[in-house]
Amino acid sequence: MHAQRVIFERELKTRPEYNAETHVFEFKAPPVFSIVENPIETIHFFNRIISLMTKKNTASKELFINIEDVTTLRTDALMYLLAIMNNHDRKYDKSVRFSGNEPTDREVRKKFKESGFYNYVQPRGNARLNKHTDKIQIVSGGKCDTKTAKRVSDFVCRIADVPTRKCSFLYNTMIELMSNTHKHAYKEGGVLMPIWYCFVEHDGKGKVSFIFMDTGSGIPSTVRKNFAERVDFLGLKEENKYVISALDGEFRTATKQDYRGKGLPKIREYRANESIKDLHIVSNRADVEVGMENYRGGDLKEAMQGTLYYWSIDLDTLKGC
Repeated sequence: MHAQRVIFERELKTRPEYNAETHVFEFKAPPVFSIVENPIETIHFFNRIISLMTKKNTASKELFINIEDVTTLRTDALMYLLAIMNNHDRKYDKSVRFSGNEPTDREVRKKFKESGFYNYVQPRGNARLNKHTDKIQIVSGGKCDTKTAKRVSDFVCRIADVPTRKCSFLYNTMIELMSNTHKHAYKEGGVLMPIWYCFVEHDGKGKVSFIFMDTGSGIPSTVRKNFAERVDFLGLKEENKYVISALDGEFRTATKQDYRGKGLPKIREYRANESIKDLHIVSNRADVEVGMENYRGGDLKEAMQGTLYYWSIDLDTLKGC
């Protein structure tokens, strides 16, 4: 795994700090601010924000996001925070206002500023993709964007100094994940509107990491809605089993096509042949690490809306293909 998972035993806070004079609710982020590395605390943090946003008596209140004590910051958490701030159901637009601070730690603050977060805080909409940097900032969209998929693929080809054909699997992966955001999204009391976010980073040591998040209904929710009889037949109880079965191609439509096109089984194939590494999927309550031949999965106590994918590419392996 790309980083050691963090499990906290301390009791989780259930209420934000509230200042009666200023009418400000303060939400303090956990020290390890990452859905992939610290899902328990990070998802709980976000669900507290969403819970307050949906209450009727929060009109004209301000939500202050306190990240000053964050010591480990990952872009997946920033993506989800942006989705909550800028992509929630418009019926909450007049209910709350957001404000916040920056991490105190110099290196963490530098990473925060370089992430592209500030491209979204004031203006809404898609950020431009910078092709001339070793770190692609957060980009987002609501539909399948072939230009962005190509730029991500070309970025890796340029870093690795390989021909375009060697990154065709990456282009295909991006297209599948983008198209899935709306193809299998349905509204059932969700707060976040379906949209995707992507972040790509080269560590300068031969590894490129990818984070892709879609805020649709999530894999387990979609499987339950569209394949209830199949789920019952397979006897699946835990949500991580839904994700694993989808990766294995267990769910088929009436036209015999793979669930979500060929996306999840094909991505599973890319992991099996080591085109990609460190594949990790968090969707609703499901938390799954995908190995070359097996899985390591579990269910979280709290669910996030949507699906988060993390994977990496080893440039030396790519050059040798």
